[in-house]
Amino acid sequence: MDRSTSPSILQAGDRSFIMIEPMPPRLRARLVANYLLQRTLGRFDHLVDLHPFVRISLCGARGFWLLSEADPDDPDFFFGLSAARGHRRLGWIRLTEIERFAQDRGLAVQRDLAFRPKMSLASYLDDGATDRTDLN
Repeated sequence: MDRSTSPSILQAGDRSFIMIEPMPPRLRARLVANYLLQRTLGRFDHLVDLHPFVRISLCGARGFWLLSEADPDDPDFFFGLSAARGHRRLGWIRLTEIERFAQDRGLAVQRDLAFRPKMSLASYLDDGATDRTDLN
Protein backbone atom coordinates (compact mmCIF):
# COMPACT_ATOMS: atom_id res chain seq x y z
CA MET A 1 0.00 0.00 0.00
CA ASP A 2 1.27 3.50 -0.88
CA ARG A 3 1.95 5.32 2.40
CA SER A 4 1.54 8.71 0.68
CA THR A 5 -2.20 8.19 0.34
CA SER A 6 -3.05 5.86 3.20
CA PRO A 7 -4.37 7.91 6.11
CA SER A 8 -4.02 6.88 9.72
CA ILE A 9 -5.89 8.19 12.74
CA LEU A 10 -3.94 10.08 15.38
CA GLN A 11 -5.36 10.90 18.79
CA ALA A 12 -4.30 14.28 20.22
CA GLY A 13 -5.94 14.86 23.55
CA ASP A 14 -9.66 14.45 23.05
CA ARG A 15 -9.42 15.10 19.29
CA SER A 16 -8.71 12.77 16.38
CA PHE A 17 -6.86 13.80 13.22
CA ILE A 18 -6.41 12.04 9.92
CA MET A 19 -2.67 11.89 9.33
CA ILE A 20 -1.17 11.69 5.84
CA GLU A 21 2.45 10.61 5.44
CA PRO A 22 4.28 13.98 5.39
CA MET A 23 6.94 13.00 2.86
CA PRO A 24 5.85 10.56 0.15
CA PRO A 25 8.62 9.28 -2.14
CA ARG A 26 7.52 11.32 -5.20
CA LEU A 27 7.79 14.62 -3.28
CA ARG A 28 11.03 13.60 -1.61
CA ALA A 29 12.50 12.92 -5.07
CA ARG A 30 11.65 16.48 -6.17
CA LEU A 31 13.21 17.90 -3.00
CA VAL A 32 16.38 15.83 -3.50
CA ALA A 33 16.58 17.07 -7.12
CA ASN A 34 16.58 20.66 -5.82
CA TYR A 35 19.36 19.81 -3.36
CA LEU A 36 21.42 18.25 -6.16
CA LEU A 37 20.87 21.34 -8.32
CA GLN A 38 22.21 23.56 -5.53
CA ARG A 39 25.20 21.23 -5.06
CA THR A 40 25.93 21.03 -8.81
CA LEU A 41 25.95 24.81 -9.03
CA GLY A 42 28.03 25.03 -5.85
CA ARG A 43 25.40 27.31 -4.37
CA PHE A 44 24.87 26.28 -0.80
CA ASP A 45 24.33 29.94 0.01
CA HIS A 46 20.89 29.29 -1.54
CA LEU A 47 21.15 32.09 -4.07
CA VAL A 48 19.37 29.80 -6.51
CA ASP A 49 15.87 30.65 -5.35
CA LEU A 50 13.74 27.51 -5.62
CA HIS A 51 10.04 26.87 -5.20
CA PRO A 52 8.86 24.84 -2.22
CA PHE A 53 7.04 21.59 -2.99
CA VAL A 54 5.79 20.67 0.47
CA ARG A 55 3.87 22.56 3.14
CA ILE A 56 3.81 20.95 6.58
CA SER A 57 1.87 22.28 9.53
CA LEU A 58 0.59 21.20 12.91
CA CYS A 59 -3.13 20.55 13.38
CA GLY A 60 -4.46 23.27 15.65
CA ALA A 61 -1.39 25.54 15.38
CA ARG A 62 -0.59 28.49 13.12
CA GLY A 63 3.06 27.75 12.31
CA PHE A 64 4.14 25.86 9.21
CA TRP A 65 7.13 24.88 7.08
CA LEU A 66 7.60 25.23 3.32
CA LEU A 67 10.20 22.74 2.12
CA SER A 68 12.25 23.11 -1.07
CA GLU A 69 15.17 20.68 -0.65
CA ALA A 70 16.04 17.35 0.95
CA ASP A 71 19.47 15.94 1.71
CA PRO A 72 19.81 12.73 -0.34
CA ASP A 73 22.06 11.17 2.32
CA ASP A 74 19.80 12.00 5.29
CA PRO A 75 16.09 11.25 4.82
CA ASP A 76 15.22 13.41 7.83
CA PHE A 77 16.98 16.66 6.78
CA PHE A 78 15.13 19.35 4.77
CA PHE A 79 15.73 22.95 3.73
CA GLY A 80 12.97 25.50 3.63
CA LEU A 81 11.11 28.31 5.30
CA SER A 82 9.66 28.14 8.78
CA ALA A 83 6.91 30.55 9.73
CA ALA A 84 5.66 30.78 13.30
CA ARG A 85 4.55 33.53 15.66
CA GLY A 86 5.15 36.22 13.06
CA HIS A 87 8.77 35.16 12.47
CA ARG A 88 10.07 33.74 9.22
CA ARG A 89 13.44 32.19 8.47
CA LEU A 90 15.20 30.01 5.96
CA GLY A 91 17.18 27.05 7.19
CA TRP A 92 17.55 23.31 7.65
CA ILE A 93 15.12 21.30 9.78
CA ARG A 94 14.73 17.68 10.75
CA LEU A 95 11.28 16.22 10.22
CA THR A 96 11.72 14.28 13.46
CA GLU A 97 12.16 17.63 15.31
CA ILE A 98 8.81 18.80 13.97
CA GLU A 99 7.19 15.48 14.90
CA ARG A 100 8.70 15.55 18.41
CA PHE A 101 7.59 19.17 18.92
CA ALA A 102 4.06 18.23 17.83
CA GLN A 103 3.94 15.09 19.96
CA ASP A 104 5.08 16.99 23.09
CA ARG A 105 2.11 19.33 22.61
CA GLY A 106 -0.48 16.73 21.65
CA LEU A 107 -0.65 17.97 18.05
CA ALA A 108 -0.53 16.12 14.74
CA VAL A 109 1.80 16.86 11.81
CA GLN A 110 -0.01 17.23 8.52
CA ARG A 111 1.01 17.80 4.92
CA ASP A 112 -1.12 20.26 2.97
CA LEU A 113 -2.37 18.12 0.10
CA ALA A 114 -3.74 21.17 -1.75
CA PHE A 115 -0.52 23.22 -1.58
CA ARG A 116 0.73 24.41 -4.97
CA PRO A 117 3.58 26.93 -4.80
CA LYS A 118 2.92 30.26 -6.47
CA MET A 119 6.35 31.74 -5.83
CA SER A 120 9.88 30.98 -4.72
CA LEU A 121 11.02 30.54 -1.13
CA ALA A 122 12.58 34.02 -1.03
CA SER A 123 9.31 35.51 -2.24
CA TYR A 124 7.41 33.71 0.51
CA LEU A 125 10.03 34.97 2.97
CA ASP A 126 9.61 38.58 1.84
CA ASP A 127 5.85 38.44 1.32
CA GLY A 128 3.46 38.95 4.21
CA ALA A 129 1.50 35.99 2.89
CA THR A 130 3.56 33.65 5.05
CA ASP A 131 1.73 34.96 8.10
CA ARG A 132 -1.54 33.69 6.64
CA THR A 133 -2.70 30.12 6.50
CA ASP A 134 -4.10 30.40 2.94
CA LEU A 135 -0.98 30.17 0.79
CA ASN A 136 -2.59 28.51 -2.22
